[in-house]
Amino acid sequence: IAGLMSACYFYLVQGRPFLNQALDWYATDALGYSIVVPMLMTVKLAALRRMFARDQVVVTMLLLSVVAATLALNFYARSYPIAFLIFPAVILVTFQRGFAGGLIGLMMAAAYMMIPVLIGDGRGALKPHSLREQIILVQVFIAVIGFFVVLVGAALGERRRLEHGLAEAKVRAETAREEAIVARD
Repeated sequence: IAGLMSACYFYLVQGRPFLNQALDWYATDALGYSIVVPMLMTVKLAALRRMFARDQVVVTMLLLSVVAATLALNFYARSYPIAFLIFPAVILVTFQRGFAGGLIGLMMAAAYMMIPVLIGDGRGALKPHSLREQIILVQVFIAVIGFFVVLVGAALGERRRLEHGLAEAKVRAETAREEAIVARD
């Protein structure tokens, strides 16, 4: 369906060959799903709500502004190879806001990088490549960032789980110590 929809768009708006567009889009669609689906499956609505809670919204917006500023820098300095700066900006948001922050940062980066390709305005190193190659290159770049967001988010989740377990163990140890003192007395 996505391949047919994109083929219709490119055929009607830009006059590109319908069949080629449908095949190109279909061929790259699976990679796109591998970027988006794992992130959507890991983010919980409660995490998004916590990110934008009254006491967290300012810091969340500042973190997302770092991603936006990185994207703006990349846009205005297109002649320089600085797209690599997008990666640490998204990872920063992931470290600070977990999967939910990483998902938003990743979607911002994906939209920024994919929209010019889709409207036929590929720039910089992408320009000499065919539309299909441009889409694949952007999707691979975003997939790599997404992969690391999942890894960092999972590691942070495990760390939180271990810290919670350690805190519970400390409480149990303290309770056992107090019970031992009472029993001794």
